[in-house]
Amino acid sequence: MNPDKEVTKKLRPFYGHIDNVELYPGLMTEKTKPTMLGSGIALPFTISRCILSDAVNLVRNDRFYTDDFNPYNLTSWGWNEIQSDLTIASGSIMYKLILRHVPGLYKSNSVFALYPFTIPSRTLENLKNRGDNYWKSFDYDEPVISIRGPAKVPIDNYNDAMTVLNNNDLFHVTYTDDMKWITSEYGYFLGWNEKREHDQKREKLEKAVYTDDQQTFLNGIKEFFTKTTKHLVDTKQVTLGDGTYLLDVVRDVCNIAPVYFVSNYFGFPLKTEENQHKLFNEQELYLLLTILFTFLFANVDQTQSFKLKQSSQKISHVIYDVLAEVIKECRRDWYGVVMKSTHWKHWPLDISEDAKNMIKYLESNEDNESAVIWNILGTAIGAVTTIGKAASIILDFYLSPENVGYLAIMRMLAGKNDQKSENLLLGYILEALRLSPVVPGLFRIATNKTQIFEL
Repeated sequence: MNPDKEVTKKLRPFYGHIDNVELYPGLMTEKTKPTMLGSGIALPFTISRCILSDAVNLVRNDRFYTDDFNPYNLTSWGWNEIQSDLTIASGSIMYKLILRHVPGLYKSNSVFALYPFTIPSRTLENLKNRGDNYWKSFDYDEPVISIRGPAKVPIDNYNDAMTVLNNNDLFHVTYTDDMKWITSEYGYFLGWNEKREHDQKREKLEKAVYTDDQQTFLNGIKEFFTKTTKHLVDTKQVTLGDGTYLLDVVRDVCNIAPVYFVSNYFGFPLKTEENQHKLFNEQELYLLLTILFTFLFANVDQTQSFKLKQSSQKISHVIYDVLAEVIKECRRDWYGVVMKSTHWKHWPLDISEDAKNMIKYLESNEDNESAVIWNILGTAIGAVTTIGKAASIILDFYLSPENVGYLAIMRMLAGKNDQKSENLLLGYILEALRLSPVVPGLFRIATNKTQIFEL
C-alpha cells in the first residue's frame, strides 16, 4: 500500500494488518504516482483506477453530458451559463452550484465557495504568488452558519415606506460599499447614509446640472429629448419593400436617447454617424453604464456577482481616464487619450456648452478632480439605465391591447404646450410606471431593531 516505513508504523497500531485498513484512511495514505511530466495530478492507485476511472466512465455514458449536452436542449442561456470562465476561480463552475444551493451562507467572493476542496490559507498563498493584487478581491473568512438569517420585510404602505426612506441613520442603503469599490473609495451621494453630507452633495449636483434656472434647464431637456428621439427614429429605421419600416424602438431609441443626453450634458465622448472621431459608440456606452448600474442596484445573482464586481471596477477606471481628458479639454483646445495597446491619437472633442458649464461649476466647488469625475459618472450611471428602462416600460404598457386606446389621447396632449395638458400627460406616464416600476423595490438594511408598521 505504501513502502514508507513511517506511514506503516502509524497505521499498524490501529489496524494490525493491511487488509483491515478502512477505505478513507487507506485512500489518504496510499502511495501516489511519481510526479513527472505527464503524470497529471499524480493520484494514488486506488483513486485513479477504481474511483476516478469509474467516474469518467459514468460521465461518458451519461446522455446529459454527451448527446444531449448542447445549446438546443439547454437553451442558449443555459449553455453559456455552464461554460468555464478562466477569469473566475481558475475556470471552475462548482461555485455556482454552491452559491445557488446554500444562498446567503457564503459571500460572493468567498474562497470557500470559489475554491472549494482547497485549504483557504494555501489558496491565499497561491493567489499572492501571481504577483499582483488579485488576491485582495477575495474574502477569506470562514462562513458563519446561521439558522435564521436577516429577515426580508416587504413594505408596501406609503407612510411606512417614507418612514424608512427618510431615516438614513436607522435604515442604510445596500450599495455604499459597492459605490466605493468602483470610485476608489470616494463613493457617491446616493450611497452616503449620513443625511447632512448626502443633502449637501445632492444640492451641489443639482446646482451644477440646473445652473441658475431649473425651469430653463427642464425646458431644454424636453426639447433635447424631442429632437434626439426624432433623429433616432429617422436614422435607425429600416425601410421595407411594402412601404413600411422596421425599428427596434427599445434598442435603438429608448436605450440610446439617454446616452445622447449624458454625452451632451456630461461630456461623454460619443461616436456617431456624424462624428466618428470619438471613443464610444452608442451601444458601447449604454452597455458600460448599464453594467455599472446592474452592479450597484440590481446585483441579485450571487453566481454573477464576483465577475460583475471585477468588470465594474475596470469599466469605472477606464471611464475615469476618459473623463479626466474631457475635463482637461475644458481648459484647452486639443487633448490626447492613451488607448491601451494602441498609439496616441489627437482628436478634437467638441464638448457642448452645457457640459462645460456643469464641469466648471463642479471644479470650482469640489476639492479635487477625482471628486468631479466620480460625481459625473455616478449621475450618468443612474440616468442612462433608469431613463431607458422607464421609456421602454411606458411604451410596452401603452402598446398593449388593453391600453392602446389611450395613445390617441396622449398624442393630443403631447401636441399642446399648456401646463394642464403637460400635467395630464405626466399623469399617464406615472400611472404606467406605478403599475410596472423601473425597479422592483428599494432595499434598505435596518441597523437596529425597530417597528415602523402602521397599526
